[in-house]
Amino acid sequence: MRTSVKTLAAGSLAVASLLIAPAAIAETSTATVGVTGGELTASATNVTLTGVSTDHADQDTNGSVEVIVDDLSGTGAGWNVTQQVTTDFLYAGAFGGTDIPANNFSVSGVGAEGITSTSGASTEGITTAGAGIGAIGTEAKTVLSATAGNGEGAYTVPLSVTLTVPADSREGSYAATLTTTVSTAL
Repeated sequence: MRTSVKTLAAGSLAVASLLIAPAAIAETSTATVGVTGGELTASATNVTLTGVSTDHADQDTNGSVEVIVDDLSGTGAGWNVTQQVTTDFLYAGAFGGTDIPANNFSVSGVGAEGITSTSGASTEGITTAGAGIGAIGTEAKTVLSATAGNGEGAYTVPLSVTLTVPADSREGSYAATLTTTVSTAL
């Protein structure tokens, strides 16, 4: 009987060793991806002013300009958009007209559409100077801004603008350059 006990004990030991799984060995690794920031851009498009007839009094002509901002910088720093008229409204015509001063150009408000995100980003933290900006002239003035942590998307903002045409302005066309600049908020 002794021999059968030994065989049974050895067989039981062999079966038990099959049921015990070897210890798992785990290794970890790190997955890394680099994200490169893009550009922060702004532009002004669709600048329009309604024509006027010669008059013996100053008259305002109203219009609009669409400001477009796209922040792909990836910094979340916020931004400021400024505009300035870099020249007077230079006369072009056959009747000896006088240039209209750049300071006669002003932002008179924000269009009814307000700030629109074209990228689906939030418009929170983005503000316009609106009617409070007044004459733009040759000195750059902030017309739109985003606070830090905001403005990380693409936006359009219609601004209402006004040009005061002086009394007795001569027939012809008057043109000036509107410069739009964007910079990272400080």
